[in-house]
Amino acid sequence: MVRLDNIIQALSMKCPLNRCRFTDLCLRISERCLNVISFRDVYTSKDAAEILYELLAERTPEQNISHKRMPSFKEHLDFLARRPYQNWYLIDDADGVTVGSIYLTFEREIGLFLFQSAQRKGYGSIALAKMKELHPGPLFANISPRNKVSQLFFLNHGFELIQHTFRLG
Repeated sequence: MVRLDNIIQALSMKCPLNRCRFTDLCLRISERCLNVISFRDVYTSKDAAEILYELLAERTPEQNISHKRMPSFKEHLDFLARRPYQNWYLIDDADGVTVGSIYLTFEREIGLFLFQSAQRKGYGSIALAKMKELHPGPLFANISPRNKVSQLFFLNHGFELIQHTFRLG
């Protein structure tokens, strides 16, 4: 029997089909795993603003890069109206329950956020694999230096550290 943690480990390699020890397993299950979740376009989903605001409210201080305080719902709506990302999706599980969101900026930076109740269940690995399939090419992840969990997630999925960015003021 194939265990879910083996699937997740297989999908989290730099390239799941790159002749690692999981190649045969990946070939058999990768398409099936990608169907465990579905993406819904944030810009066309009527419930996106509320769901994303709830997701934002769950973030801890070490996960935040772009804001120091929780924005008001109006500020959040204004942000959404600017359509800040090239692609932005809600991540739904097989039952249609939204478990998080994932986006791709115009500079190919990826952002992946899951509700706390959906973390450590493989959704992040599968969403990343699905995003790579939908939008082939290089990806970048900007992560707070305090967010060690996210740093490890991306390192374990083949990303490499390429810079440290500093801010004044």
